[in-house]
Amino acid sequence: LGRQELAFGEQRLVGHVSWMNAARSFDAARVTIRAPGVVVDAFAGSVVRITTDDWDRSGGGSAFHGVYAAATTLIPGSSVEPYFFWRADRTVTLETGGTGRRRLATTGLRAAGALPAGFDYGIEAAVQSGSVGTDSTRAWAHHMKVRAPAFGRRLRLVSEYNFASGDENSTDGRRGTFDPLY
Repeated sequence: LGRQELAFGEQRLVGHVSWMNAARSFDAARVTIRAPGVVVDAFAGSVVRITTDDWDRSGGGSAFHGVYAAATTLIPGSSVEPYFFWRADRTVTLETGGTGRRRLATTGLRAAGALPAGFDYGIEAAVQSGSVGTDSTRAWAHHMKVRAPAFGRRLRLVSEYNFASGDENSTDGRRGTFDPLY
């Protein structure tokens, strides 16, 4: 309970972004349940907004909740990670003008692990649905990665592909751009 970093999977959707001057943190309550082969994290909180001339604060109409699980016994040598995130904000600009509340659900699945001959992989897919005021949101994204075993001076070749949906018309009240969350 308190100010903390949240980081899940490869941190493509939720991470602390440690390369910044001030890593991203959340004021949150978090519960982690561990059992053989399974870890489940549930949290509720708000992102901390960094300010230069005042104390950093969370809240301000922003809420972020979620559940992230990791199962290591379903596929040998791999981790299967289903998740659900809920993001809510007030005073977000609408495509059609004005402002409204954001309500965004992100549901996804990540799998990562070892392959034969020293290769490893990572795949992830997520869909989003919700609304910003009267604007509807429908978006998706996916990621695929394969890494070759190390050779020479520990050099590894990596092949990676990422793709996310976009918005074809920025004034029609239908949002199609995938939100990378935090």
